[in-house]
Amino acid sequence: MIQKVVQNQHSEKFSSPKNRMKRLSLFFATGFFVGYIPVAPGTFGTLLGLVIFAITGLLKLELQIIFFVFYFLIAFPVTRNAIKHFGKLDPPQVVIDEILGIWLTLLFFDITFKNLMWGFVFFRLFDILKPFPVGYIDKRLKGEVGVILDDVAAGLISKGLIWILFYR
Repeated sequence: MIQKVVQNQHSEKFSSPKNRMKRLSLFFATGFFVGYIPVAPGTFGTLLGLVIFAITGLLKLELQIIFFVFYFLIAFPVTRNAIKHFGKLDPPQVVIDEILGIWLTLLFFDITFKNLMWGFVFFRLFDILKPFPVGYIDKRLKGEVGVILDDVAAGLISKGLIWILFYR
């Protein structure tokens, strides 16, 4: 009897709409839970971003942009929720920013080994080393805005470098 009551309370606790939304938010913020990988979660998040780009890259450009913008827009509230959940300003488990950064790096480019490889290398390099303006954004902007926009900046720099080196 006691076990049944505990199970019912447990089920109700985790099935409430608020808790379902929290779990869904963490699902996206952690890159479908890839961010829980204990070693190099940002690198694994970036690899997941490559896969997402490769899948969405098969779609018409208009749909690619719609998916990217949707993911970009949900990144802010889910990252804010994850920051509250983990109690850190930039939790390592949150990899939605890496996903967005590599996706932005490669958006509008063809899916080729060269683009995927150099996009990954340049994006990780700029994300880790944080040259200006990436480091400036990382230090000056707090909360979910800083977490996301420093990776967006790293993605834009990486995109520019790929374009200069291979497409101009």
